[in-house]
Amino acid sequence: MEPKTRESTTPIPLIEECKVRASLLCKDLRGADPQRAAAALRRMSRLEPPGPGPSAFQHKHALAVVAGEIGYPSWTELTDDSSARPEITKVAVDTWASRLCPRSAGGFLNHWFVAYAEAQELRARQGGYLLPYRAQFFVCQAGFIAALGLLPEHSDWQAIDWDWVRPRDLPAWRRLNVLVH
Repeated sequence: MEPKTRESTTPIPLIEECKVRASLLCKDLRGADPQRAAAALRRMSRLEPPGPGPSAFQHKHALAVVAGEIGYPSWTELTDDSSARPEITKVAVDTWASRLCPRSAGGFLNHWFVAYAEAQELRARQGGYLLPYRAQFFVCQAGFIAALGLLPEHSDWQAIDWDWVRPRDLPAWRRLNVLVH
């Protein structure tokens, strides 16, 4: 068993990040900039079922939108899922940024997304590997995975559904994580 430190066991502040994004969404919605307000209104229109009119949107509605943008059906499911993933730590996210997207891999054309759901949709349609980079997501091909020093055909990729962010099989994800240099 590994020794645990406070830093390595503190869950990534995903929930806090989402709260900030929701606050910014509300601020944009009510702000003076008409372009930001229109963009925020388009984002809020993704609520299922449709939310109240723009003047009645609350922070809870923005939380639901932000959760949906990163691939969760609801705010509750996001908070439940995050608390169940102790291995996703701030240290891990910073490490993934440098390990999963090193400068040496800059020659690849990857599809980049702010919203997890959009990245997941593209990966499902066109194949590839869904990876995180800080607060963004990207879908890459086998050549990029090979450049990371991983075997693109490794069976654990299929086990995690080629999705590093929300792996279907956590033990398989842990095995792959150990292999990333």
